[in-house]
Amino acid sequence: MQRRPAPKAKATAEFERTNGSGSSSSDFTGTLPNRTALITGALLVVVLSGALAIVLRDASLLRRDLEQLKTELYEERAARATAEALHAKYAAMQPRTDNLPWQEELQVLRKRREVHENSDEFVNALFDTPTQRFPNGANTSAWNDFLREHTPKAFDAVAEEEDAEPDQTAPDFCRELSGIVITEKDLVTDGQGLLSEEVRARALRSLTECGYVYLDNIISRAKVDEIREAYMAFRQTDEAKDFVYPVQGQQRYEHMLPFRAPFNDSSIYAEPRLMQILADYFTQEQFKMELMTVITSQPGSLDQRWHQGWRYLFHPDERLPPYAAVVALPLSDVTPEMGPTEMCPGKKLRFYHGYRCQDQLRVASTAGTIAIFDFKTLHRGPGNAHPSAERPMISMVFSRMFFMNTEAIVNRGISLLQTLHQRRYLEQFTWHPSSRDDQFAV
Repeated sequence: MQRRPAPKAKATAEFERTNGSGSSSSDFTGTLPNRTALITGALLVVVLSGALAIVLRDASLLRRDLEQLKTELYEERAARATAEALHAKYAAMQPRTDNLPWQEELQVLRKRREVHENSDEFVNALFDTPTQRFPNGANTSAWNDFLREHTPKAFDAVAEEEDAEPDQTAPDFCRELSGIVITEKDLVTDGQGLLSEEVRARALRSLTECGYVYLDNIISRAKVDEIREAYMAFRQTDEAKDFVYPVQGQQRYEHMLPFRAPFNDSSIYAEPRLMQILADYFTQEQFKMELMTVITSQPGSLDQRWHQGWRYLFHPDERLPPYAAVVALPLSDVTPEMGPTEMCPGKKLRFYHGYRCQDQLRVASTAGTIAIFDFKTLHRGPGNAHPSAERPMISMVFSRMFFMNTEAIVNRGISLLQTLHQRRYLEQFTWHPSSRDDQFAV
């Protein structure tokens, strides 16, 4: 009878049978650590791979942030450089000049009128005169007399004849050079620098009835040449981009002139004889120059449409004293083929939107000859048919203090720098006290 193997021996036999009869106990004990190492190594690879992915991701984010910071820093530096350049332009602007002599004269007249209007005589007359006493103070006879004196007589023709067409025919002298041109000889002044009363009356009549007047060679050729050469040089600079101004018509461009020499020479925009004629036209009330540009009509440019400087203040048929005028100064001799500004005689009585003038006047002129025309006068710039010569012309807009062409000032295409220079010119026509305290006195 055979004996049963002991349990331990039986287990050993089972292990050997399972793992091979040649295996020993040392083989078993060596296999387990190897497997653990393999598992540990695999886990380590997984962990390291995850960590490496996180590091690479963070590095990518850092590179992106760094590039963004570089971009923001570049943009900030560029913006700062632009701001500093603009500030330098603002800082370089020339201050306004002291009050000009003609401005002092107008200030004396204004002060004299203020004294009169504050006097007992003026106040008492307001209440003692029946036609001015309330409630009859709405009497308009004095106002109507004023309008008859300072507006075209054609208005009265309409009032007298119901079928009359006031703007169909202008006075004959409006088409004659002798009636609309103030010659060099006539522009000679007396010992006090004043034009004769007769010359001023003729200029005022032409402006009032026709809508325009010409002052022959009032600006010297040397001064015109200086301005033209300076402008030609200026428009080639990068700075000129800040002074581009909107202009009507093809193959034309316009620049506002910066407030600096030689453009801000008051002998151009505040020529004493010109100021006398404008003061008469604006009934000795204060006025200003609100805009000064150069319009260049290139060879081959086309006709502008007929237009007026402004539509109307209150009504298309309004009858009002003049409130604005344009002064045009060609910077070169202008032949008929170069397209001198065309005027429509007498067409300043209403709003003529869409009207095409059939009775136009075109006056060729020399450099230095000024044309003044009312803001309501129908006019246009014809095309320049000259094969090679440009037609540069200074355009100055003068107006009473209450009026301002805000459509031009708020035009977003116009730079702030340009507007500031425009204000400098405007300031030249405002009387300024000598001290800050006086300036703020009201």
